[in-house]
Order: sequence, then structure tokens, then C-alpha cells
Amino acid sequence: MAQTNYTSTKADPVRLYTVAGALFLLTTIGMVLENLFPPHIPDLVKWRTLNEYKIESERTKKPVLFVFSAEWCGPCRKMEAEAFSDKKIAGYINDHYIPVMVIDQQREKGKNPPEIDDLEKRCDVDGFPTLVAVPYNLLEAKTKDIYSTGSKAEYDLVLKMLWPSYFEQEEEISKTFSDRFAEDYLESNHNRIPATSGYGGRAALERYFWKCRIWHRTALSRGKIAWQPYEKIGSSSTKPTLIALVENCGYASDKMRLGLFESADADKLINDNFNPVLLEFKRGKLEKNDPRYVELKNKYKIKELPALVVIVPGKPPAVQDGFTSLSHSTQFLNRTLMMR
Repeated sequence: MAQTNYTSTKADPVRLYTVAGALFLLTTIGMVLENLFPPHIPDLVKWRTLNEYKIESERTKKPVLFVFSAEWCGPCRKMEAEAFSDKKIAGYINDHYIPVMVIDQQREKGKNPPEIDDLEKRCDVDGFPTLVAVPYNLLEAKTKDIYSTGSKAEYDLVLKMLWPSYFEQEEEISKTFSDRFAEDYLESNHNRIPATSGYGGRAALERYFWKCRIWHRTALSRGKIAWQPYEKIGSSSTKPTLIALVENCGYASDKMRLGLFESADADKLINDNFNPVLLEFKRGKLEKNDPRYVELKNKYKIKELPALVVIVPGKPPAVQDGFTSLSHSTQFLNRTLMMR
């Protein structure tokens, strides 16, 4: 029988399996090493420490962006890799905020340092990551004040930008501003400086920063009342003096500004019958109040702001602490007119 040059290939599958197995093993090892030692992606955000941000914010008047994170938080790592390494997002943060990364240590050490605990409580942090942008003048305020706004201009801007068709609805047009404010702004918490929890991608983060532009405080609402300066208290011999003491932040003060001050009927009642004086108190610890305002507040034993004080010559002063509703304050003002 003649010989042939045929070579058996029975050993080839064994070699292929061996090579495939080696490749699979190398791939698995690579994935494990990548998870244990992920590639470094540069973080482009210029983070400040807890000791730095207050001084810088007071000097520049820029809002502070708190980013609450934790070492064990997967979405936090993804946000850092995708968003904080993105030139557009990092550049926006660096230009518009004083960014502070706050690392929670509860799981690792059993408790947080006091300053981190305080920040998390004031910013209502209950998950990670959480982002909260706080205006400079509210850094030391309470949670209720951090999430507060007092500007009619801001409210109108929110409606026009977030709900463009809002004013086209007849049933909404028929409502007064105070009604719309109560129903759609306070009741739905649209007056809150937006905080965002979790990470939904770069686009969601960009939308969050877009919202923040609306919520940063502008001029506070003063209505169309003919407010007089402090020096005019008691100057009118024909009208009682009405003193409105209002804070620059806080739910109740916001309601008075946008309820009483923005009511056409209340404006007429006040302008026709009173000599009105507005005293605006600053609540943040970075701001100082006029000592005369503080002295007057103490003089009339006012415990809660906002407040209304009516001074009628020869009569005891009438004082209303706090603000509950437009009708309640209107009744108070009408009763004081009967004192004359």
C-alpha cells in the first residue's frame, strides 16, 4: 500500500480549547484587576474642603454645591467617572459654584465627624449621592430656610420656563397669583432649592443645574405697597403706622410677601389707611441686621417673624406674630382701624 503525506488533526481541538481557556482566564483576571484597580479618570472639579468654602463663599457671594458621597457608593463612583471628568459639567460647576465633596464615614467608622453630621441633617441627606446647592447667605440657616424662596420674579420664571403652556389654561388664568402660588409652588414644593439624589446620567445632572439657576434668590417681593423708611415710623398724624417685620428667608415670611404684599385688595387697604414701614431682617449668620430693627423687635416683644405691628397714638400697639393667611392678616388690620 502506498504511503501518503496526510497528517492527523485530532490534536487541534485540544490546542484550541487550551488557547481558548487561557484567553478566558486572562480576560477574567483582567476584569477582576480592573474592578480592584480601576483606571484613573481625572476629576476636573476644583473641590474645596469643609474649612475653605465658608470664607470663599462670603467673599465671592457664590452659592455652595454640596456633593454628599460615600466610598462604598457605586452610583457615586459612576457619577465621578462620567460627570466630574466631563469638561462641560466640571467647567459649569467650577464657574458657578464653590463645590464641596462631603464623604460620609458612617459605615466605615461607625459615625461621622460632627461637621458632616450637621451638614447632612441640615440638607436632609438620606441617600448617596445627594447634591444640594445652597445660596451663600443661607449657609448657616436651618433646613426650612435652605429650601425657601421669597421672590415673585423667581416664581413667574419657574412657571414660564418649566411649564410654558401654564398661562394658556383658562382655569389657571382666572386664579389669583396667591392661589397659584399656594397650589403650585408651596404645596408642590416647587419653592425648594432643588436637591437631587442618585445619579441618572450626565443629562439628568445638567437638568439639575439648569433648575438651580431658577431657584437662586433674586429681589424679594415687596408688592405695590408704598413702603416708608424706618425714620418715618410714627411720622403721620392722620394715619396709624403699620410696621411689617419680614425675614429674607423662611416659609412664613415667603407666604406674607407673596400673599399679603401681592394682594391688590391688601395693598389698597394698607396704602389708604396706614403709614407702612417695611423692616427686612437677614437670617443667615453671614449677614448682620440693623441694630434699630432688633431693638424695635425687642421693644414690642415679638417672638416670631414675620410680624405686623400697628401703632395708633394714645393706644397700646397691636401685634400679630407670624403669618397664617391673607384673610387672617386682613382681619387684623381692619380691627386695628377700629381702635382710632
